[in-house]
Amino acid sequence: MTSRISNFIGRVRRYERITGMSQIARRYFVMNAFDGALTMFGLVVGSYLAGVRNPVLIFTVGISTILAIGISGLWGAFLTETAERKRELHLLEKRMLRKLSSSYIGEASNAAIYLTAAVDAFSPMLAGFLILLPFLLAENAVFGMSTAYELALALSFIIFFGLGAFLGRISKDNWVIYGLKMLTAGLLAALLTYLLSSSGVTAIA
Repeated sequence: MTSRISNFIGRVRRYERITGMSQIARRYFVMNAFDGALTMFGLVVGSYLAGVRNPVLIFTVGISTILAIGISGLWGAFLTETAERKRELHLLEKRMLRKLSSSYIGEASNAAIYLTAAVDAFSPMLAGFLILLPFLLAENAVFGMSTAYELALALSFIIFFGLGAFLGRISKDNWVIYGLKMLTAGLLAALLTYLLSSSGVTAIA
């Protein structure tokens, strides 16, 4: 069992050296987790301003939305990465005058495609689900709707700041500044939602 795990880790490392897939997966993770979190944050703020007190309604609409985002991310990333990787592989085949689809390079290319597609799909779903979780708990009478809204907003801010801080760590820059920049985007979304609600437009009728 230990040798299998060691072999798998070694293979992943070799794939990484060939494709640089971790950098691409990192970008997909941050961008799409932010998209999922921001979408759910907008839903929560809009629902609160509209006076929605039904946790099932918010949770159901939210889950449907993040599933759609996840499927869109999975399909879009898979097709995009497949096209890009095939292009790179074909160019390399021309230079080397041999087919590489069954080679170790071809395997690494396929691994990069599946990894990036999975990250693109699951990162927004995970971020969105965390924000929706308080409403699932409210439906099961763990606490009331007021607490659910408060927790959902707090989780949104934590996720925004956390994603920004993660980018700051990667860039070796000030992670607090990066976190605040991401948090600012969430606050701007809340402001826009409030302005729309004030003008008579609500997230959920």
